[in-house]
Amino acid sequence: MSVLEIQTRNDLGAWNQQTDLEQTTFGFQFRWNDRDQAYYFNILNESGDVIRAGVRVIVNFELLRQLVDEGRPLGKFLAWDPRSDPQPPVFGEIGDAVILTYTESTTPGL
Repeated sequence: MSVLEIQTRNDLGAWNQQTDLEQTTFGFQFRWNDRDQAYYFNILNESGDVIRAGVRVIVNFELLRQLVDEGRPLGKFLAWDPRSDPQPPVFGEIGDAVILTYTESTTPGL
């Protein structure tokens, strides 16, 4: 089991990317919400179908812990803030001060 850093942009208010997690490619759609002063993301399967929409990036909290879906990534997502006083990421801090991580599952065969 290992922890991976999910590379993100921090210079755009919205972007799409694909990320390989445990031999499966997932799509991510990130966006900054000015009104909430928060980042959100959607996660999509390889076919482009939404698995989960509107996930708010909350630091030091398992982001998909309540998602029960056979198509979801099997590991755990965490927005990690190593600062002594963790704060939600402001615009431009995701991927810099706050790192999106994925802890691989312990499922046999992966």
